[in-house]
Formats: sequence, structure tokens, C-alpha cells
Amino acid sequence: MTSRVWRPLQPFRQVQRPGQRRRNSMKPRGIITNIQRFSLHDGPGIRTTVFFKGCPLRCLWCHNPETYAGERELCYKQSQCIACGQCVEECGQGALSVGTDGLQYTKASCIHCFHCAQNCPSRALFVCGESRSVEETAEEILLDKGLYKSSGGGVTFSGGEATLQSEFVISLASRLKRENLHLALDTCGFCKPEIFRKVVKEMDLCLFDIKHSDADRHKELTGTDNRLIMENLAYLNGMGKKIQIRIPVIPGMNDSRDNFERISEILSDMEMVEEVMLLGYHPLGLSKVFQFDGHQKDFKIRQPKKEELEEVQAFLQVRLPSVKIRFR
Repeated sequence: MTSRVWRPLQPFRQVQRPGQRRRNSMKPRGIITNIQRFSLHDGPGIRTTVFFKGCPLRCLWCHNPETYAGERELCYKQSQCIACGQCVEECGQGALSVGTDGLQYTKASCIHCFHCAQNCPSRALFVCGESRSVEETAEEILLDKGLYKSSGGGVTFSGGEATLQSEFVISLASRLKRENLHLALDTCGFCKPEIFRKVVKEMDLCLFDIKHSDADRHKELTGTDNRLIMENLAYLNGMGKKIQIRIPVIPGMNDSRDNFERISEILSDMEMVEEVMLLGYHPLGLSKVFQFDGHQKDFKIRQPKKEELEEVQAFLQVRLPSVKIRFR
């Protein structure tokens, strides 16, 4: 998934008519971490990318661990903490305290009122994830409808993994299709086939990640093997959907010649793959967010050199139509 700078969503307020609450309670809501306007790297043209919370993979190099869980949660940017103690005072449950290692969090005591984050003067504490309705989300997306039309752009559903919130994604896609917008899904492909097929049916384009070609190595790197992922990729190609493949290039993890040889063999038989993008791993941002449940890790992975990516590009271009390079 694409790395980005986290920005808090602005709360959306809407006047509610009498009798509307019960009807609205039956409609799906999405947990969204960010709505990024003027995106240029998540499909054609100028786009708005909607980042959904929740991801089934645990990639060792993940830039966005704050998107792992599917619900709203408390996150902490240690570098922004001014050690004022305001959060500890605000917490009426004793979930926060200051120890020798800095701010401590007892998750079992937290009632998720998020008063601590709301009153943090430096915004070191913040709530990751905002609950949005389809109409609230669509209204923000449609602010740039003119830009989508003039640039050949549209909307991209990303994450995390958007298919984990399939009901909301399908409802939002249906709403946006009424505006004749181009829709893309940025996916890791790890999803139950019956759900995946319903979601991609609404899309014009799929940006599909391939982390590794070998099932066992894929499990070591992401926590799950790639059999279901490859099954969904094959289905996607068979249904005639346009596909852009994205391969994160991580030195020492998935940059072997054998891996790229196997990937080229798989993709060479897929006529709907119109582009392969090599994403050069970048360590920037790995320490941007610390989560109290221990998602943040100490990474010692180097960034691939430009010449190394160009070598992979030249190797893949022998068998594949269009291979590009982009640093994250």
C-alpha cells in the first residue's frame, strides 16, 4: 500500500431530519484513516485516495502499522511528546501513566473515550480512524469532480486493505458511479474470493500488490502465504479488468533473481496486466507512528539503489510490456 503523511480528518456535521436516525443506522459506515486529495501515484490522472483502516497482512517493512486494526484506536507519536502530563490527568480510567520508558498505556483499562487525544497540546496522542457514512465520504470526494474529469483521474480505494470493509466500499463505489467517476482498487489481494469478486466488479482498474512469488517466503514476510492472493489475481485477469502490478522491492527480502523470474513467468500469461511498477523501499516514515500494542519495530533495511532497480526493470522488460520505477 502507498505510504503517506497522516492528517486528521475534519469532522463532518450534517443536519438530521426527524426519523432519519433509525434509517441511517442501517447503512454501512467506513473506518477511514485519511482522505488524500490531489494524489498522483494511485492510478491515472489526479485522484482522491481513500485509505481504509484494517489490513490482513503484517509485512515486516510496513510503513503504516497504524492501519492494522480495523477499529478506531489510540496512537502515539513519541517524537512530538512534550511530556506535559496532560493526557494522564485527562484519563479518568488510569489507562495512561508516565514511567521510566516514557508514556505507558494499559489497553485493558481504556474505554476509548479518547479525551486524552482530544486534549493533547502537541498532538502526540491522536485517534487513528474516523467513522464515515457513504454520503459524508462521497461529498468530500466530489469536491474535486472537475479535476477528475479534466485530468482523466478519479478515486482510489486503498488502505490498509479496502476489501475488509467490502459492504461500505461497494456502497460508496455505487454512489460514485452515479457521478461517472473512474474507480480503482489498491489491494494486497488477500481476501475471500466471493468478497473480492463483488468488490472488483465495481472497479475500472486494480492496483495489485505482489510481495513475493513463493508461498512459504511470502508467509515469512507477511504472516500469510500467497495462494489466495494468486487465485484472486488470476480471477481478476480472467474477468477482463485492467491490472497494474505493484512490487515493493525490499533488499534482502524479495529482491532475488529467482523471485523476479517467477513473477515474470506468472505475469507474462496475463493479458490484462498493462503495467508493472517497482516500488523502491524507503525507510522514511517507519518511526513516524508508535502504537502502544507494539506494532512499531526496529528496522534495519536499506533503501535499494537506483542501479539495482534499473537492473530489475531491464530483466522484467524482456517478458513484460511496461515496467516502471518509483521510489515510495
